[in-house]
Amino acid sequence: MSEAARVAVRVHGLRKEYALDDGFRRAWGALLGRPARGKAAIAGVDLEVEAGTTLGIVGRNGSGKTTLLRILAGALRPTAGRIETEGRIATLIDLGAGIDPDFTGRENALLLGVLAGATRRQMLASLDAVRAFSGLGKAFDQAVRTYSQGMTLRLAFAAAAHADPEVLLIDEVLAVGDAFFQQRCLMRVRELQQKGCTVLIVTHDPSAVFGFCDRAIWLEHGRIVSSGDPARVVREYMGAYYRDAAALDDDLVDAEAAAPAAESYDAIEPASGVANVDHRYGDGRARIEGVALRGADAGALGVVAPGELVRVVITLRALAPLPQPNVGFTLRNRLGEVIAATNTSYEGRPLAPLAAGDVATVEFALRWPPFAAGPFSFSPAVANGGLERHHMNDWIDNAVVVEAVNPRARYGWLQLDGVAVRARVEREAP
Repeated sequence: MSEAARVAVRVHGLRKEYALDDGFRRAWGALLGRPARGKAAIAGVDLEVEAGTTLGIVGRNGSGKTTLLRILAGALRPTAGRIETEGRIATLIDLGAGIDPDFTGRENALLLGVLAGATRRQMLASLDAVRAFSGLGKAFDQAVRTYSQGMTLRLAFAAAAHADPEVLLIDEVLAVGDAFFQQRCLMRVRELQQKGCTVLIVTHDPSAVFGFCDRAIWLEHGRIVSSGDPARVVREYMGAYYRDAAALDDDLVDAEAAAPAAESYDAIEPASGVANVDHRYGDGRARIEGVALRGADAGALGVVAPGELVRVVITLRALAPLPQPNVGFTLRNRLGEVIAATNTSYEGRPLAPLAAGDVATVEFALRWPPFAAGPFSFSPAVANGGLERHHMNDWIDNAVVVEAVNPRARYGWLQLDGVAVRARVEREAP
């Protein structure tokens, strides 16, 4: 961090403990002269966030993500540590908290905005924008007790997002309302980012971290395990998640295993070698030995145009018995966002059980969609189990990349095909 960079959020030695409910342990601790300490939701966090940065916070349930945001918002008092924030803070954490059901939507929006740090004059000037953004129409001037839960959440989001915050704290609330309102929410957050607002967002969605964040941290048991590049942090977090899931449950064979195994295609040439490994994780019961992209003539494919045949070939070796092997891949765009994914179970082509030492090669043949030009990466994986419950054996992030070409797709990610356009013009008689 450069010396000239302005820090919007600074946390040092932050700790939050909750009292133990176990009276027996407290009594013994007092008797021994060692009073039992409470359970630490935040166990010593040091963090600096530069102004204008969007920080993604990932971690499992109970890792301390929401507790950290609530402390920064002033809703919780820390047990120890120092917190410094610069600028007005708006929170999208407990949407609906602080709303008076007997007040109208307009009155509540004014109150919520002032609580977020905006002046009364600022919020009065923004109320028409809040009303339009919320989509509440005439209900904006009716008592909130007449609202549905969705209407209340939309009001809360609209008020907080229009309080002109300098720091915005978001906790898993970007899916409020219908699809149209969700789009408005995302666009509003991006507008605030462009204005230089500092954003801290808690999410379980890796695509949100890739798409929104400049930096990420991974919290585990109230401590920062990893910090830095969002893609790297998410990969490390997901790797640990799969390792722990494998350690918790060894019996994953389910009803899908009873389905007939896919027939063997001896003509598939195995793939040899992996071109790139950004990150790799799994329990090691199988290992991907080769990944290849091939065209219609089975030759190596580096550039692809819409409609071309693409063969994704994955070769793996079982290092332990796999009663229900499942092989697939994830397709990502240049921003790391997941575009599509599939696997043998999803496609209804389950594989036969594999013994230790068996080598299997799977080919997925597809017509390349009319994507816009740019690089797309394939992340292959092999797991044991079905769609809902499985152990990840081996996953390789961005193992191979293909360059898409498409002179017709000039906007967005996808070219629209088969579009019929009709028009009618009526001229007024002179």
